[in-house]
Amino acid sequence: MEFWVAILTLWAVYRWVRSIIRRQKDDERFERVVDGLNRLESRSKILTKLESRVDELEKQLARSTPAQQTKAPAPPATETKPVDLPLQ
Repeated sequence: MEFWVAILTLWAVYRWVRSIIRRQKDDERFERVVDGLNRLESRSKILTKLESRVDELEKQLARSTPAQQTKAPAPPATETKPVDLPLQ
């Protein structure tokens, strides 16, 4: 009987140690997920700022008068000549 009590006690200690190790691994995984989300949040804030700046610039461009907008002159239309290849 004492043998079985010792075996059950060892088994309970083993399970307890395993649960501690598993909790530590879960905590580390959770910490990595939280760190990744925090980095993603900072990047999303930067993207939000850039989007608002682009919207602001687009509105300024739309409000500007046609005289302020510069258009590139159209390239002159040139006729292309067919290239004659020498016969050999």
